[in-house]
Amino acid sequence: MDPRIQTCMENLESQEVTKDERFVTARHCLQSLWKIGLAGGPQKEMPLNGFAERFRNCAEEKNGTLIRFDIIQGLRKLYDRDQDETVRQKALELMETEADLKYRKKYASVWRK
Repeated sequence: MDPRIQTCMENLESQEVTKDERFVTARHCLQSLWKIGLAGGPQKEMPLNGFAERFRNCAEEKNGTLIRFDIIQGLRKLYDRDQDETVRQKALELMETEADLKYRKKYASVWRK
């Protein structure tokens, strides 16, 4: 793999781009990460694993529910493009971990469309 692509993938795997000091910038990055998964293979694993880790770790952050919503939405977009059942399962597993019923319903609404 090209070293430049490898470096880019490592930076994306660390999810640092989704933790920018400017929330809007971080959110835009998060909302675009699902597109990497369209390449398949290891590029598909990266957003799935990264989204799951970010979902678990952002609960106590300011705007944590928005971050979680964007993650669920990104997984839905990835699923819509390739109909991979593992993507759907990952999203459902993450939604089940939400303790607040209000937000669990909000996340589930993304998958009812």
